[in-house]
Amino acid sequence: MKAVLFAALTVCSALAGATDDNELLRNGNFESFVQPPEWFFLAEGADWDGLELASSTAHFSLDETAPHSGKRAMKLWSVGAITVASASIPYPGGSLMLSGWTRATDLKPAARTHGQGAGIQIVGFDSAGRIVAHREAKMLSGSHPWEPFAYTFSLPKEVSTLQVWVRMLQSASGSFGCDDLSLRPRPP
Repeated sequence: MKAVLFAALTVCSALAGATDDNELLRNGNFESFVQPPEWFFLAEGADWDGLELASSTAHFSLDETAPHSGKRAMKLWSVGAITVASASIPYPGGSLMLSGWTRATDLKPAARTHGQGAGIQIVGFDSAGRIVAHREAKMLSGSHPWEPFAYTFSLPKEVSTLQVWVRMLQSASGSFGCDDLSLRPRPP
């Protein structure tokens, strides 16, 4: 899998947990561009189901026209696959919760995806960098205004790092947005 840097982003506000030591995901509110890279394109390859991660007809931007809060939200639009991944996050073990807001506009389902067009996934890697687990935190199709979601999960012991993947799936069309993403440990 080849990672191509699109933009380097960092947390600027308390909404994304900038002052909260429990926040694991950096720049989940997509507010600013600085170094080091915190979100990037996965430019080639396939996932665990054989679905492509990227296509030449897919686009990613920071949308300033209608964010859920702040000045920007992540927006994907395409006819085809696109995957934007967070920087790797050390997996502390135990239960985590990913929460945030999503929206969709004319999002048509992708082939081979059980009626889903886009969404947010958690991907777990072992110490050798191999994908050993994944969870679908929020998947959808159709048209939806900004809606909150919260997904609690745990991963197998062999997971050492994880990433948050924001995706439009292979052959999906329309647009998908997310904002105010947060990843935090859950108390036992």
